[in-house]
This record gives sequence, C-alpha cells and structure tokens, in this order.
Amino acid sequence: MNATRHNTVKIGGGGLAGMVAGLELVKRQVNVRLFESTGRFGGKAGSYDNPPIYNARGELDASLRLPDGVESDHGYHDFPKWYTNMRHLWREIGIGTPDVYEGRVYLDLLPAENGKRVPFKIEPPPNFKQVLSICDLVIQSDNLVVDLTLEGFLHSRDYHHPELPLTLTEFILNALTLGDEDISSRAARDTFRQWLPVCAQANWDALRGSLDENLIRRLQNAIIKAAEKSGVQYEWFLNHRMIDLSVKDLKHAQITIEGPRDCFVVSDGLILLTIPQEVLRMFCNGVLYDRLPELSKLN
Repeated sequence: MNATRHNTVKIGGGGLAGMVAGLELVKRQVNVRLFESTGRFGGKAGSYDNPPIYNARGELDASLRLPDGVESDHGYHDFPKWYTNMRHLWREIGIGTPDVYEGRVYLDLLPAENGKRVPFKIEPPPNFKQVLSICDLVIQSDNLVVDLTLEGFLHSRDYHHPELPLTLTEFILNALTLGDEDISSRAARDTFRQWLPVCAQANWDALRGSLDENLIRRLQNAIIKAAEKSGVQYEWFLNHRMIDLSVKDLKHAQITIEGPRDCFVVSDGLILLTIPQEVLRMFCNGVLYDRLPELSKLN
C-alpha cells in the first residue's frame, strides 16, 4: 500500500486488526477514518460481563469456562497467550508484566486448543545460511535496509547456498503470507522482528481484569496520541456498518456504509478492509475471489 503523508485511508472494521492498522498508519503521518459496525472497538477481542466462549475453531461452545483467575472474556482469541509476536505492541501501549498472568516459557508460535501449542516445523528444513541471513537482517539498522530489497540483502551477504535458488518461500515468507516477492528488506526485517519468539521470557497467558480497559482502550488512546504527535487526523465512527462492497477490479472498489442517520458511499482514496473472512464472504463478491482465489482458502 503506497499511502503517502497526509493521505486519508478509510478502514472498514474496528477490531484488533483495524486498530493496529490505524496506529501504524497515523505513526506514518497518514490520516485515518475508521468505521466499526458495532458500538465498541475490539471485535472478537471484546469484553463482556457474561462472555460467550469460543473454541479454537471459532465455534460457540457452552461447555467452555474461563480459566481460574482470569477475570474477563478474552473473546475468540486468548489474549495475550496466542500473540507471542505482539509483545512489542502490548509494551508500546503500556501493558507490562504486572498487568498479566505469566505462563510457561514458550519456544513456538502457533496456538492450539486446550492450551497446547503446535511446534513450528519448516518443510523442508532451512539451510543454515538462510537462518543466519534472517538473524543478520533482524539486527540491522534502518539506514542499512531502507533502500535494499530482500533479494539484494541476501546477495550482499552471500548467505544463500550456491546450489539452491535464491528464495525464502519454503522457509519463512510463505508462512507469513508475504509471498515470494521482491519486497523491501526493511519490511521483511520488521515482520521477522514481530514473529521471532523471545525464548528466555515467560509467556503472558492472560490479562488481569477487563480486556476492554486493559487492551482496547489503551490501544485507542495510543492511536489518538500518535495522531496528535504526527499532526494527522484520526476519526472513528461506531455503529457504522458496511452493507455493500462493489469491486470492478483490484484497483477500483467502493463500499456503502450505513450509519445511525444515513447511508453513504466511500470510493475515493485507499480503503483497507479489516473485516472477518466470514463477513467478506457474505458479500459474495465474484471479482475478489476470481482475481484472488487464495482468499477462499483463508479461515
């Protein structure tokens, strides 16, 4: 996405994905207008007094109960246990060890039902030089990677095996759904930094108290402060539901939003949809699925 300074990006969906996207955009001096269909932010990460509990497949399960000592609903997701890659964000918005119940030391990333974790296995196993290249990339400063493509970085370090093609698709890029593209080495570095586990630290299993107060409100306040610091606008609209999605091609789309008082069309500028896959399917947009068949494979 090539949003430039002071452009306005419209975000459809005020769940955790939409809020994090809004935070990152305003930090990059981009105006943001965020539309959320319900009366609160957080989406599936929302908090309720009498919470519905979902299993790992996203299905409502009346037999499940909150763990002892966990005082609030963690929604469909288990915050922050499942999100070992997001600790930098929790710290950025002011969450620290006193705010959480600590769990066991973690060495892997993928969550599973009943608190068990699935080891992250790479098929085929990565070449040692590939692993070394990622370790090197993660510690590089901005001035060394800002204008360098990932391919250029690997060539400059000569970490690829001479008998193997120059690709990390089988290694990490495919797992992160970035695709085997000639992306910026800085973008790759920042992505890998988010996903590398911190093996020496205890995991954060659950937030103490209200998820809404301890996570969602802090994140909203962080967006507001970041927008003020960047000198850009951050506007949010609750109870504004997307009722239509029209896509002519992958570069021209418009959404129709129904608010408390009227309906209006959003078609100019960049539109970022951070809605659940099941909501996107409701619109049954043939163009999206014809052009991007991989969408149908997402859960």
